[in-house]
Amino acid sequence: MLNLSLENDLKNKATLDQQADKYGDPERGEDIDALISFPAAPEKKLQPSDMKAWLKQFKVGSRSSTVTNAFVAALLPHDEYDLNAIKEAMAFLGQDEANLTCVYCGDPPTTWDHLTNLVQDGKANPFGFGHRIYNLVPCCAKCNSSKGKDTFKQWILGYQQKKGWKNGTLRVEKSRRHDLVKLLESYQEKCPSLTAAEKELEEKLMGMRDAILAILVEADKAVAKARPKPKKAKPSAKHSKKAPNAAKND
Repeated sequence: MLNLSLENDLKNKATLDQQADKYGDPERGEDIDALISFPAAPEKKLQPSDMKAWLKQFKVGSRSSTVTNAFVAALLPHDEYDLNAIKEAMAFLGQDEANLTCVYCGDPPTTWDHLTNLVQDGKANPFGFGHRIYNLVPCCAKCNSSKGKDTFKQWILGYQQKKGWKNGTLRVEKSRRHDLVKLLESYQEKCPSLTAAEKELEEKLMGMRDAILAILVEADKAVAKARPKPKKAKPSAKHSKKAPNAAKND
């Protein structure tokens, strides 16, 4: 069973963030391909026609969600790393700190899920709790993906009953859904809400975010103006020839 190490997984978050900042830095000789989302490799044997998916104009504005997420991540409050506090939080959830399980389905966890999402409608979630210990729970990839943007209560009591990971698979056992919601609500009550100063900071940062997004739009307009649209390729000779029967009819 895969175990999450509380100390290694959370304490090294700052290090991982620093590595992410370096990713794709042209000054460090990183390949710019790392910054562009290319299509996945085809499952079949590679064909010359597969190049079509790569021959398209990259738009600066396509990174708008990345910009928003960066501002929100910087804005929202976070707890200082405290291993003992984290262990207390896991004990509150009834978890074995040496053998964590997904809080929703009991499978081996692979990540930490924010009970309340950080972003809502392109802004910091007004009902969010940021990167707080009591807003984070061990979670498997399947539950994390299925939960998506729903609140944990919506997902546990409704959404996941209609659409699970595959073929309607239920992620949370019916017998424990209501008790799990109560447990997670009590768990999250230990999180402080955003302060007035933090909400004021949000307005200021979101204004900066909007200014950056406007610049991205102008950048795409400048590229479109400077670079004419490519002409469509002419059909190959073998496709342009008329069929024998058609030639006779002419």
